[in-house]
Amino acid sequence: MKIVISKDLLLNNIKICNSIVDNTNSTPIFLGLYIEVLDDSVKFTSTNGTISVNSIVRHSNDCEILKQGVVLIKSRSFFSIIQKLKKENITLEKVDNFVLKIKTNTFDMNINIMDESQYPSINFSHYDWKEISIPSTIFEKVSSKIKQSVNLNKEKPSIFSGICFISNKEREILEVVGTDTFKLSYYCFNYKHEDFKFVLDTSLLDLLLSFLQTNTNIKLYISENNLIIKADNVTIAAKVLEGNYPNVNQIINSPKINKYIVSKKDLIEALERGIIVSSSEKKPIARINFEQSSMKLSFKSIDLGNSEEEINATSHAKEDHIMISFNAAFMITLLKTFENNVINIYTSSENKPIILEDEKEENYIQLLVPIKSY
Repeated sequence: MKIVISKDLLLNNIKICNSIVDNTNSTPIFLGLYIEVLDDSVKFTSTNGTISVNSIVRHSNDCEILKQGVVLIKSRSFFSIIQKLKKENITLEKVDNFVLKIKTNTFDMNINIMDESQYPSINFSHYDWKEISIPSTIFEKVSSKIKQSVNLNKEKPSIFSGICFISNKEREILEVVGTDTFKLSYYCFNYKHEDFKFVLDTSLLDLLLSFLQTNTNIKLYISENNLIIKADNVTIAAKVLEGNYPNVNQIINSPKINKYIVSKKDLIEALERGIIVSSSEKKPIARINFEQSSMKLSFKSIDLGNSEEEINATSHAKEDHIMISFNAAFMITLLKTFENNVINIYTSSENKPIILEDEKEENYIQLLVPIKSY
């Protein structure tokens, strides 16, 4: 194989494939980047055994195809080399089936290659699969508004490591939910499509957003537990997360008996001050005493002592003196995703989730499960 390609074009495509390569993977072949040169295009492929990525570059002035063939090289090392080269055209040529020659006007290098015959055959076809089209703006919103509530512990993946997408044709909406069972984020989009439901791993969302162009439609193809995502010249093959995602409608529609209007900025700053007191504890547990004209926020620690701070709030509550304990770090994480400063907090009892809303963002709801403490 032999091609002449611009540095930027080569680097962009290696970067996409390189993003899923994990140097800690115990299978050496999964550390490779598979480059296949055809008569009219160059295909870059990588896999970690769970997610596979294929990026295609068409023959053009920035990519001249001189000879067809395939080569398998260590992805991370190859990326590091290309990244350090000057911004000029790069010639890649497989020599004697043992090395890949990397050459520019001022640079010449031979690097050892891997045995491409050992690389797994990856199927990116999606014939007769269910097709779904979702605007890229939805994925961008989901990343900033929902992802923070998902279980991001990669060592213990579960159905709660993903974000659930639910399309309702009759209501013409797309509901997106993320939860780790301690906190929950929900967003409802206007959306016209057939009914569907799937759970997308957050690593796929991150990968998609790493190269996604704005204002484009993303094609998803689903067959049982298999998923293909197509965006521009990139195709991603993976599996949807297995398991039954819980029905959260009942939780989201919990009664809003007591309403408190508070400044997001004031509440975050008070929580951050209080967390210092509980810094030696395993969890930064806070307690809020909801009163008619204010909220009293308190922390305590065996090592450092205790603190109490009063926060101004406008109350529209039917009940007085509700005290709720919760994870302060989780509350800060949820509050920071709201765009506006005025936040509505709803409570119904000490054992029911706290509901957070922004009146200017009606389709966005967040919940925080209380902790039995104090």
